[in-house]
Amino acid sequence: MDKLLDLFFNRRLTFNQVAIAADRNELSLILNHMPSENKDGATKFINHMRHSTYISCWTMKDFESRALWYSYLDSTLQGISIVTTVQQVIDSIDWGDKAYDYRIVDYRDSFDPEEIQSNTITSNTKSTAYFEESEVRFLVSYLGKFSDESPPKDSEELGSRSSKTI
Repeated sequence: MDKLLDLFFNRRLTFNQVAIAADRNELSLILNHMPSENKDGATKFINHMRHSTYISCWTMKDFESRALWYSYLDSTLQGISIVTTVQQVIDSIDWGDKAYDYRIVDYRDSFDPEEIQSNTITSNTKSTAYFEESEVRFLVSYLGKFSDESPPKDSEELGSRSSKTI
């Protein structure tokens, strides 16, 4: 409910850091399928990416999913459903100087070592175990902009571009 109220009253949509996402093990699944000689570099890149990429996840289903409700609701089991389109989300947000992207999540269990170098692939690929989510993700990434002295925030709030709400 806090995010809904923030959306209505402050006209902001919260993007959560990948590292604190509910399904935070999804990137680890990529590593499980990497050849052992590539795991050290891939692990460093994924850990950096998890802390410098922010996501807002939406389902593309035309119907409600009980599994998703239980995955994303807090202990009160209260929530709402927002019906929108990808274009409405893009048009409604003031992205400022932030580079953003959106992708339909690719559900698979095999990866080429070269793919791990792509932030787009690693942040938008999940194991087939999550296939029922039918997810589209919006993301903002700050790869290369963080140092050990200045840790990133847990979330990034992006304001509304106009008086429209999504």
